[in-house]
Parts: sequence; C-alpha cells; structure tokens
Amino acid sequence: MEAHMSIAGAKELDRMLTALPQKVGKKVTRSAVRAGAKVIAAKAKQNARTIIGGHMGGLIAKALTPRAVKKQRRGEYRMNVLIRDNPEFRETSADGVEHYIPAAIEYGHSKVAAIPFYRKAFEAEKERALQAVIEETKRGVEEAAK
Repeated sequence: MEAHMSIAGAKELDRMLTALPQKVGKKVTRSAVRAGAKVIAAKAKQNARTIIGGHMGGLIAKALTPRAVKKQRRGEYRMNVLIRDNPEFRETSADGVEHYIPAAIEYGHSKVAAIPFYRKAFEAEKERALQAVIEETKRGVEEAAK
C-alpha cells in the first residue's frame, strides 16, 4: 500500500532550503516529510478503528507507522506509512496459500469486497498533509536561520 505526493512549484521553499547548509536542509526536509506522513497515518489509524473495527481494526491501527524509505534518489525524501508485521496478520488457507489480512481488507478478494481504509485516509488528508509539510519546512528553515 503506497501513495505518492510531491511538492512542485514551491519556489519560495526551495530558495529558503538552498540558502541553508546541505546537511541542515536535509534534516529540515526529512522532518517536514515525516510531519506530513504522520497526518496520513493518524487518519489511517482512525479509519482502521472505525471502518474495519473489531479486533483486527485495532491491531492494524496499532501497527500503522510512518517509516523512512531506505532507497531514495538524490534530492528526494520519502516516507511510507507502513503496517508493521504481526503474526496475526497472516492466515494460511486450507489449500496452503498464505494470505496477508490487511491487504485483503484494503483491496478485497474474490469472496469479500474491499474496505479501503488506507486509500480513503490518503485522499481525505492529502491537502492537510501537504500543508503540514510546508509549515514544518518553513518552521525548520526559520529555526535553522537563527
């Protein structure tokens, strides 16, 4: 489960970041991207508890967390909202096929319709997450410029 968001045309932020030393600019950008991911993670947790509900909804909500992506290109900062693995998320059917329950809930399968708790969270909160990234970047640049 992955969703992408990019900030394009933020010339003022770009100018502010390039005025900082590279190491400081990276730190500011990483913390800003994490702030945006936290907004989406919070909504996804809420959706897991309310839309899915029950024991599995609680487990999924507890396991949702923002994590940095290890492989990034130069000049890119990525965060994923991942579901930490839990043995209760895996189920083996009678024919020996292993199923990952959160994915089956999000995307559905042949016998059950999808309950898109994560996609709904991203769509509902992407503007707020973008604003969080922008505000955190501004705050970080101002703090670093002191």
